Amino acid sequence: MLTADKLMEILQKTPTQLTLGFRPWYLWIYGGLSLVGGLVMAFVIVFPISKTNTFTCVRSQPSGGNCQLVSSTLLQSHVKTIPLKELQGARFNKVNNSNGNPEPRVVLLTSQGEVPFPFIRSYHATAQYTQLKWMASEINSFVKKPDEQSLTVEEGDLKTGWVICAFFGLNLVWFVFEGAVVTCRFDKTLGSMTTKKQWWLVTKTIEKPLREIVDVQVQERHTRSGKIYRISLVLASGKRLSLTPYHPNPGSKKKQTQETADFITKFLNLKAIDNQEQDFISG
Repeated sequence: MLTADKLMEILQKTPTQLTLGFRPWYLWIYGGLSLVGGLVMAFVIVFPISKTNTFTCVRSQPSGGNCQLVSSTLLQSHVKTIPLKELQGARFNKVNNSNGNPEPRVVLLTSQGEVPFPFIRSYHATAQYTQLKWMASEINSFVKKPDEQSLTVEEGDLKTGWVICAFFGLNLVWFVFEGAVVTCRFDKTLGSMTTKKQWWLVTKTIEKPLREIVDVQVQERHTRSGKIYRISLVLASGKRLSLTPYHPNPGSKKKQTQETADFITKFLNLKAIDNQEQDFISG
């Protein structure tokens, strides 16, 4: 197996057949590290704060109705129903957790005992204390005013968790799409070129007659980290067909990529076209 550049390898070379392979190992490594970092971030930061406590009460009559304390996370919800006639008020308090550490909570006062809101961690303690005190005040005000028909107070921020999860989900989809294994086969006996792109469970194959290929060019793209390159086939129609759906490893050199392009050009017995290099400005 001969290495044509840092990513593209010559898998097979005979007088009538040339097969090139492309495996974006750098993208796999980067994607894997990003996935691990995302999971760590999710468990350390996102999951602890991506919770909500929603307390609602509806009066059906002066002494009737129900209240519900709904505690939601990204994966599940828990509902506790309290008859309105049992609700006596609420207070802001610090409840010791299983480790004996005090945690700020709103505690519902009922005729059946105290019902603390599930703990939600916040990195803005002052704002959390102010919010919890306001929630307790609103609940007490509702209990004292029998003419008020409904009450809704909420603590926490579940939307932020969903936004962060959506961001990581889109990045994972991007890595899957961009991380395809590509095999390009030039076959003079069949007179065709076949490009096969393989994802996890999906394979896409493109086939072109060799007679449609008039040139092999190196495309150049400018990024923040420097210039990166890929090889593109120029067709008789004027269209270009890249051998990969993305630019190779930023560490690959133009000279190495050009050598691969020249190798394909020589195998296909093509004559180089002037202005071979194409510049693309990244968006």
